[in-house]
Amino acid sequence: MSRRYCVIKENQKMRTLLSIIKSNYNSDNKDSLQEVNLEHVLNRIFDQDIKVLVKNAWKDLEIIAGQEIRLLENNCKKNFINRLYKKNKDMNFIVKTELNDDTTVINFNSTNNLKLEHKYINI
Repeated sequence: MSRRYCVIKENQKMRTLLSIIKSNYNSDNKDSLQEVNLEHVLNRIFDQDIKVLVKNAWKDLEIIAGQEIRLLENNCKKNFINRLYKKNKDMNFIVKTELNDDTTVINFNSTNNLKLEHKYINI
């Protein structure tokens, strides 16, 4: 089974935000694909200053995109080798939208300097 996501291509500000989230976010996701919203992430960050920083940066990203942004966390372990070595968390920001096989175009303001790509993830 595979699912298609509308992934926002990373820029420097997003890489910094993802780095902060990766180092402070305590995930309950062990071996699965999980799509989470801002509140879920904030509830799993314990440092109040980091919470404020993540919330403000995330809201700025949503304002730029003009749509709700989610975090896609992929911790699927495909084979025995990946289970032996701890792999860095694979996280991407995605636009919350329902994509079906017939959907090829998403209404997205191209003047906001964010680029989207469709990503297929096998589950």
